Amino acid sequence: MVAASIPVLENYGLYSNGFLPASPPLARLINSYYDPWESVMSKFNALLLARRLQGVIEELPVLSTQCLVTLPERQRAFMLLGFLAHGYIWGRPEALDTLPACIAKPWDEIAQLLGMRPVICEAAVCLWNYRSLFENEPLNLDNLATLHTFTGSLDESWFYLVTTSIEAQGGPILPLILSAMSAAQNDDPVAFVQNLCQIATILDSLNDTLASMYERCDPRIFYHRVRPYLAGWNNMAEAGLPEGVVYQGCGDERPRTYAGGSAAQSPLIHALDIALSVKHRPFGVVNKKAGQSSKKNFILSMRDYMYGPHRLFLQDLESAANIRQYVLEHQNNHDITAAYDACLAMIQAFRNKHIQIVTQYIVNQSQAARNNDEENIPPTFRPPVINGIAKTQGAVNVKGTGGTFLIPFLRQSRDETGENAVGSWARHLILSRFPGRVRNPDEEISQDMRGLASVWSEGAICIV
Repeated sequence: MVAASIPVLENYGLYSNGFLPASPPLARLINSYYDPWESVMSKFNALLLARRLQGVIEELPVLSTQCLVTLPERQRAFMLLGFLAHGYIWGRPEALDTLPACIAKPWDEIAQLLGMRPVICEAAVCLWNYRSLFENEPLNLDNLATLHTFTGSLDESWFYLVTTSIEAQGGPILPLILSAMSAAQNDDPVAFVQNLCQIATILDSLNDTLASMYERCDPRIFYHRVRPYLAGWNNMAEAGLPEGVVYQGCGDERPRTYAGGSAAQSPLIHALDIALSVKHRPFGVVNKKAGQSSKKNFILSMRDYMYGPHRLFLQDLESAANIRQYVLEHQNNHDITAAYDACLAMIQAFRNKHIQIVTQYIVNQSQAARNNDEENIPPTFRPPVINGIAKTQGAVNVKGTGGTFLIPFLRQSRDETGENAVGSWARHLILSRFPGRVRNPDEEISQDMRGLASVWSEGAICIV
């Protein structure tokens, strides 16, 4: 069998910034034809605060998308319309179940051009929603600012920028992955080990960046003020959307159901899993060979919410992935197995840190809301209707804006990462750090999980 060709980054619009745009996102659509959109966006936070956003949007004209010629223009328009749409749906205590044609029609058309779904996603709020403070400096947390937020708060900006910074720092990982794959094809163990060691080093720095979330994003502000706007409209009956949202002017006006923003939409994390052959099963499926399970696979489904060329890159990367196979063929080479296991350990540590953040920002806040904890929830933070679901849930059952259970899924995803460890010492270390109940390998946990955005038979993840 002829090995699949290794992808070329430039063919997918990928460069030194990884999955971020080659140049900073547009801060404004230059064509004056789109001034009506930009005018509303310039007053977005004030209109949302005054609860007048819906009325202003309803007066907008239905604009054509034909003048959006370049990719940066289309990305800007997708992001801008996403903020307007989610502000329109969730901007009042009672959710609206119909998106007017002035937003829905162009948003749907642009989404099709970009190979995406018209709903808020990681690309909209993190990949295409930043600017650098100083042009000649790296894109890290001391040189980034958001273009737009729902609340106008520093906490929300910081929340997005941590992810943006992770994607920027992780950019060099992509050529290293491809170089390691090439080294495996050419049977060059020295180059192979060097590339994996560099990947592990970068991953270690990403762990530090993720940990900085605590510094400037208050969990209460995130949970009660920011998170509601990131939800989609699947399985949202309690919040006033029993059937989803109607997109007027888009032909078939049956209600649509989309998941909301999710960290599982990060193409960087998907690329790492694919390159290292980390396989994620539907939640509760512990049998590694359970490929015929009828349960939905949340992580794989989140690729549908990525930018089309990014999704295509992941597909082609999967066809050519050979790193784990090369490691298995050289298990007697300690340098090769150690380098590979180091990468897995760093990804697992990243996922464990993510669990800690989700616990602080989602689970604990949900528990406080459920208990009506007056000390931890000041009156100004009382949750709107979308968070009312939390009061009827136990902390373990909290869902993410992507639509599924949080902690059980995150733990399974973390443990699945470590399952691939090749060296006996690495396997021992992983098991000792993250011990869990040993299940029958053919066991499935049958439990339908109803989330903020959809029904899944698996675990959950929020955009944090």
